[in-house]
Amino acid sequence: MKRSIFILFFVLLTSLNIIYAIESVISHEELRFDFKKTDPSPLGPGKIFDVYFDITNLQSYTIRNVQINIVDLFPFYSLDENKTSILMDEIRPGEKKSIKYAVGINKDIDEGTYQLSLQYYSNRIGAIVSKDFNLDIKRVGVVVAPTNIRLEPERIRPGGTAKLEVDIANTVSYTITDVAAELILDGTPFVTLGETSEKKIRQLAPNTKVTLDFNLILNPDAELKVYRVPLLITYFDNLGSKNVRNNTVGITVYAKPEYNVDLENSNIFTKGQSGEITISIANKGNSELKFLNIEILESDDYKIISNPDVYVGNLESDDFETATYKIYTETSKPAKLRFKIGYKDTYNKDFSDDVEINLPLYSKWTAQNLGLVQRNMSWVYFIIAILVVLFIYKTYKIWKFERDVENSIKILFKNMFKYAKEEIFRIKKR
Repeated sequence: MKRSIFILFFVLLTSLNIIYAIESVISHEELRFDFKKTDPSPLGPGKIFDVYFDITNLQSYTIRNVQINIVDLFPFYSLDENKTSILMDEIRPGEKKSIKYAVGINKDIDEGTYQLSLQYYSNRIGAIVSKDFNLDIKRVGVVVAPTNIRLEPERIRPGGTAKLEVDIANTVSYTITDVAAELILDGTPFVTLGETSEKKIRQLAPNTKVTLDFNLILNPDAELKVYRVPLLITYFDNLGSKNVRNNTVGITVYAKPEYNVDLENSNIFTKGQSGEITISIANKGNSELKFLNIEILESDDYKIISNPDVYVGNLESDDFETATYKIYTETSKPAKLRFKIGYKDTYNKDFSDDVEINLPLYSKWTAQNLGLVQRNMSWVYFIIAILVVLFIYKTYKIWKFERDVENSIKILFKNMFKYAKEEIFRIKKR
């Protein structure tokens, strides 16, 4: 019986010691250390960086004169020996404070996960407390990069299609997995044609590349300019970490200037006539015609009377303007009006075109018959006047003998008819 009581007492004493030990360990957790970030990130061999932590007081009392030390533990080392320790005068209950250290990384290490350690002396337990944090180190260049980007055609016109080819290379010595390349087309006038905007590769072997094709179609109303299309590349490295690379693809939207030049109006129809001609120029393309100038050129068909240059200015798509010139024609055949048209396109590229327009010209008789010019009737009136005078004269001579006006007119018409009949007979006899 005494033996049993002794054993029970020993077990209870042991249990109390264990509980007290556990309670003592828990009570030692005065401060909580939270790793926040490194800048820059990711980390690589030979790089230097700033590392940030948050320190929180977990106790119900103020902790004073806490000195936090960063430990020079390979491959990490402090950049400033005078700043390996940070002294906090006090941390009130529940208060959080942030600290930062400048750290370097040994340049000869391999990729992997390494420990960075912080230490502080706890007055409560009279001992040094260590906190360890795992940081991933990756070699510089551990990225999947687009090495070449091609667009066929090089410039796409509104409403047109194009093929975008992107060469993606794995430049490291291990296989990377779940490679994805996505064109971010939201907010652009482009859409993919019969496919998604994301391409995926299960894995990419070391030092190899792959070509990804994107078939694009452009909105017909797209503005002519260079569009910056984001290209997002993601992949997983040999540590299982997801990596993201942001790239930009420049795509030029271009349309060659197109226009029509026509004869709008003219009041010149025959040779030897001076007057005005008006031509119209209409922009029928997507590109703006900038700084438009139209010059009429010399020709053997006409002489230029007015200023040969007419500055039009900027001509928007689906708009038109006119230019008027004064000339003197020197040919009876259709004249070829010659013009030099100078302008810039949307990208300020200079253009200069020679254009010919036919100016229809006619003989005076044809122009009169077509109603283009009025007939000159003065000679007709002159002949009629002469015939009237002759008629009166002949009638007067007959009247001197007949003394009868009506009879005199009858005799005149009779003689005229007889004369005409004799002339016709004589002509037929020939």
